[in-house]
Amino acid sequence: MAVTAVMQVMGRMGVMGVMTVIAVTAVTAFTTVMAVMAVMAVTTVTTVTTVMDIYVRVHCNLYNEKRAALP
Repeated sequence: MAVTAVMQVMGRMGVMGVMTVIAVTAVTAFTTVMAVMAVMAVTTVTTVTTVMDIYVRVHCNLYNEKRAALP
């Protein structure tokens, strides 16, 4: 069924038309995936940086308090 539909579309649009549709679809999918991956990467980096920042601050504070407590 799908094959006959594709054949009809190819008949109307020609091979170049079908190729163009496939190319546009592929580019759109690729762009969408890349955008999502970029957002995820930025989010991950931001999260890791924030967590490390908090960890380092807490750690340094504890260290300084221990040093101050020493005679």
